[in-house]
Amino acid sequence: MPGQGVTSKAAFKIEGTTAWGTSTDCGSDDQIHFISESVSHAIEQAQAIHNDGNVGAKSLYPIFKKYGGDVLVEAHYAGLEQLVAMAVGMSHQTLSPVSTSTSANEHYFSPSADMSTRAFNGYEMTSPSGNAQRRGSLCFEKDTSVWELASAMCNAMTFEAGPERITFSFTLAGKTITFDSATNPNSASWSLPSNTEQISWEDMTLYLKARDQFTIAAANDTFIIDDGGGDVTLDIADGTYTGYELCQAIVAAANADADVDGVYKMEYDEHLRKFRIYTTDGQTFSVSGASMQMAATVGMTVDSSTAIETRSDSAAIVDSFAAFTTTDKIGASKITWALENNLDIESQDSESDLNIIEPERNGMRRLTGTIEIPRYKNDTFLKAVSGYTTYELWINFTGSAIDSESYEMNIHMPAVRFTNADAPITGAELIKQTLAFEAEVPDIIDWVNHAFNSYLTITSDTTTNNIIDIAVGPDGIYTAQGAGTIEIWNPLDGTFSTSTDTGTNAWGAIKAFGNKMFVGDSAGEIYVQENGAWSSNCDIGAGDVRRFEGFNDEFFCLEGSTGKVFYYPDEDTNWSLSCDTTSTDANGLITYNGNLYMVGSDGSTFTRVYEFDGATHLTGWTTSTDIGTGSAIQAVAIHDGKLYVSHAGVLNSFDGTTWTVVDASIGISPESMHSWKGHLIMIPTGAGADLYYYDFKTGAAVAINSGLNLSSGQPSKIIEGKLFMTQSATSIKIQKPVQELLMTIQNQNSTNPL
Repeated sequence: MPGQGVTSKAAFKIEGTTAWGTSTDCGSDDQIHFISESVSHAIEQAQAIHNDGNVGAKSLYPIFKKYGGDVLVEAHYAGLEQLVAMAVGMSHQTLSPVSTSTSANEHYFSPSADMSTRAFNGYEMTSPSGNAQRRGSLCFEKDTSVWELASAMCNAMTFEAGPERITFSFTLAGKTITFDSATNPNSASWSLPSNTEQISWEDMTLYLKARDQFTIAAANDTFIIDDGGGDVTLDIADGTYTGYELCQAIVAAANADADVDGVYKMEYDEHLRKFRIYTTDGQTFSVSGASMQMAATVGMTVDSSTAIETRSDSAAIVDSFAAFTTTDKIGASKITWALENNLDIESQDSESDLNIIEPERNGMRRLTGTIEIPRYKNDTFLKAVSGYTTYELWINFTGSAIDSESYEMNIHMPAVRFTNADAPITGAELIKQTLAFEAEVPDIIDWVNHAFNSYLTITSDTTTNNIIDIAVGPDGIYTAQGAGTIEIWNPLDGTFSTSTDTGTNAWGAIKAFGNKMFVGDSAGEIYVQENGAWSSNCDIGAGDVRRFEGFNDEFFCLEGSTGKVFYYPDEDTNWSLSCDTTSTDANGLITYNGNLYMVGSDGSTFTRVYEFDGATHLTGWTTSTDIGTGSAIQAVAIHDGKLYVSHAGVLNSFDGTTWTVVDASIGISPESMHSWKGHLIMIPTGAGADLYYYDFKTGAAVAINSGLNLSSGQPSKIIEGKLFMTQSATSIKIQKPVQELLMTIQNQNSTNPL
């Protein structure tokens, strides 16, 4: 039968853990809706030149085989998950979609920032070998034969939404093309997944609003400058400003005031969230009295006496990521964006047999796009180009009922900059606007205002042992569990394997040091893994090991019930006592500002922070401060250059010199805290606990409302930029926030987050 386009079919399936160039069989739910394709089988040839008077090519021989091309696909609510996920950077056939409730699934596609350096390695957690989740087998039924592109990888993906249709286009490169392969000899088993309703233009809503807004009102509209001749109060007009606009307003007020000497300049760094003020003469900036609120707004919390320039000493107070409202809607006639993965698809080596070697990233990924607006009615977005304003873009697609569920697709870009804007006159007709933008990786997370708290659930294969601690090690993600079990999570397939099982005491802490993995149990016994084998390392006493910490090239452990700290100086020396306190409940051990800090309590009269400068063990420890009484859990973290300690609902901070009570009653008792994605994250005690962040602007702990339902008494860790938490006795949550991303796409059952 001749090839018939009308009867053609296409299918795609992630290849899993197979070797580069090994195809997988497509089957049920792997068929995709496609419009066109241009996948080709090309061979580049070289020509030898002969001086024999004849004109024409002679002695052609192959030097490079290239397989790949473009595929244009209609956007549907289901069926594109693996292709889109592969393009943007996360795909796992056994862990996606994530079931969030009865009959509700969510597909999360997360292009993380660290992929720019980590290429397409596995699943982004522990850098497993191979590109298992970044490639798949793409097949086309063409009647004459089935074309199979093995190990197809996506170098670019383009999205286009307009009145005609909504499409994804993929530019792919693979290792080989096979015709009627043994793996996919025909398309008989291919079928479309359920719920493949086409996404339509009429269901699209586009939201666009400026980020980093500063609200200036009566309480914070004055700024005091002292030029040596006394304080001069500048009055800034009330209103809403971007960082760039607020700089302009303050500088204009300073340079226009006849009582102010010198010439002023000011700039705002969006990533640091800090202002910098320059002046030609020696000036000071006061944060006292009437100036306090404005100074705090721009991040100045102590008086400045710097002669030429003054930088904010803390992050500015920003009204970031306010919830989208109907006023943020814009009417677009077309929107396109392109994700460029910048893969190296042109390299060969002596082992590749004229084929390309497995592609890896050859530069930063980029996401660019355009928005077309059919009516030129204002200059809001045109001014955004010259004003360096960062915008947040959200494209929301709703759909009709599918199997009694209302489905949406959300495309969210938390930080975009306009790079070009025009409104050309093309004749005696309406003037249109075209806005070109590029997405960037933002520095802070919107926790509350949008329903984008994406996460995966990973469940241990045991049903009896609690997960006590989590750490990254040479073989993957280690989980120290009850009853002496250590299991390692494999990020490729989501399974757990037993590393060791002493069958005795529960573990208390686990951490890597050098090329070894250390774990301590509830009876003071420490074990070590070296070259894959576990052995007993040391018995430090009757107390329970709760924390490990590296400091000054030495390894420390905290025995929580005795308040003792032990150290392990090198590979050939055993553990020795470094600090002996009267604490009976110690939980914090952390390195800050060149010193080691331990937090402990005697259970009734004190909760104390101890400090070690690393000079002399035992005598080198001193009391840094007493922060209260009782034995409530102490949580420690370093955030924005300061050490934070939480105890009994009180939040304290230390800047290296002074201890300060930040909040005497934060309303929760954090079991652990982390500085993560621009916020101080808090995880409280108690079954069913949620995730919190501390809002320094309002002075309150704010629930993220993630629905995680965390378990009581289990710790959390930051591993490779991801937040790992124990959700229940035998499972872990990995929180993957959208604000570390250029873009997040969700094809999900959800409600409108407005």
